[in-house]
Amino acid sequence: MQHILTQIATFSEQLKDILSKEFETLNAQDFDQLMSLTRTKQNLLAELETVEQQRLQLSSAYASFNDYLQQQNEGKQLLNQWNIICQQLKECREQNEINGRLLQKKQQLSNEMLGLLSGQKDASPVTYEADGTQQKAASILGNTEA
Repeated sequence: MQHILTQIATFSEQLKDILSKEFETLNAQDFDQLMSLTRTKQNLLAELETVEQQRLQLSSAYASFNDYLQQQNEGKQLLNQWNIICQQLKECREQNEINGRLLQKKQQLSNEMLGLLSGQKDASPVTYEADGTQQKAASILGNTEA
């Protein structure tokens, strides 16, 4: 089990690094680098899934993974390592959610700009009249003919 937990810890740390790089790449809008990171992330997640299946298989006879760890000779050490892994994976999940929100926001802004430039009414930003009522703004190119 020590070997499996070490692999999970290594993959988790690598995933955390990839997610940090992904965030920086999203901010820089370097889409070539983003594609490369996405492929690396997918491969890493596949490796993690394989090792996770091994972990589950070894501990399947126990009510929980913690019960399994407590029954091992080096149980306390393994339990500490597992707690560190759980924290790393929690940080990965949080960073992935942040990256997802950033990506979604960038997609939304791109769609709004495209809509604004193409004259789509429902994509136009909302402006306010003097009395406080909402009004969709006109397209920048809405009345332009080529």
